[in-house]
Amino acid sequence: MTIGEALITKKIIAYSFKDLMKNKDFHKISITEIMAHADLRRQTFYDYFTDKYDLLAWIYNQEFTENVWHFLDYEHWTKVLPRILHYFKKNKLFYQKILILNEQNSFDQFFQQHTKEVLVKFLTSNLVKTEKKSRLNNMLISIH
Repeated sequence: MTIGEALITKKIIAYSFKDLMKNKDFHKISITEIMAHADLRRQTFYDYFTDKYDLLAWIYNQEFTENVWHFLDYEHWTKVLPRILHYFKKNKLFYQKILILNEQNSFDQFFQQHTKEVLVKFLTSNLVKTEKKSRLNNMLISIH
């Protein structure tokens, strides 16, 4: 299987999961149900993901990268910020449901860490002039 085919398969699984999340809560959706909805074998899920939490992280990483991350290096922050807000508005119900999960592998921990990384990149590459970067870096390091 090529990289492109693997990406398509992952996107089909992700779409099926997100579609099921419109009407069901995270814990009520099984891997079997996701894969039946995707019209794929159950084992195919485990070829790409370890569990539903891994799928959640992949969905966020993939969609955020496609919709926001790729633009951080060359678009002005005034264009990137509305893109971020649009992404979350478009996916509001999905994120409302998954951010309430409070477990060992819960998505909110992953989300917080990733949001911090995006914020640091956003601030250091778009908002801050070179001479102010060291002060900002020191401030961000102290937050750790």
